[in-house]
Amino acid sequence: MTLKQLVLIVSEAVERAIILSRLKVTAFAFDKANTDKTLETARIVNGTAHELNPQSNDGGDVLFLDCIPLEYLPKLALGIGDEPICRQILAMVAQGKTILVLGKSKDDLSNAPAACIELIGVYRRFLKFCGYVFLDSDGAFVNTRTAQCHFNGSVLSRGDLLSRANVDIKEIIVKPDCVITTLAADTARSMNITVRKQIL
Repeated sequence: MTLKQLVLIVSEAVERAIILSRLKVTAFAFDKANTDKTLETARIVNGTAHELNPQSNDGGDVLFLDCIPLEYLPKLALGIGDEPICRQILAMVAQGKTILVLGKSKDDLSNAPAACIELIGVYRRFLKFCGYVFLDSDGAFVNTRTAQCHFNGSVLSRGDLLSRANVDIKEIIVKPDCVITTLAADTARSMNITVRKQIL
């Protein structure tokens, strides 16, 4: 490595450090039990993070959210700023700020119709298109869903699929003699999940 290359590497590292130190990082937890964990994760960026005040006009440069509850998903996707936190998040998105969503809401989808689950997926995809970055609980980027999930029961029902609605599954592998109900097949299609019988 030449001296010129080394100087270039060091100067780029210093420049990045300066940019990071100037970033204002905020955090907001819809579930107040997650406040400390969300703030702790947000502090990873540059060592400082503050809890977002929805009443203020400055949300910072980067906002960490613990999740987006289902009641807020359509509001944010459709641009409905009827609450201070929605207005704050929408304003940040309009300014090109970074929104990082750490996890998924813990809302119960077991009795939700397949069309509702499909609509939730549409809203999430639209928010990703708008620049929201969804992270899994470990903080790793979710670019693709988990490859497979094995189902060992003898009948795959709609309820079995809905119980896995908050888990990113791409494919469910069932036993060769497993019966897949019609509702389960429709639900799997609406959730973009492939159901495949295991080959012996």
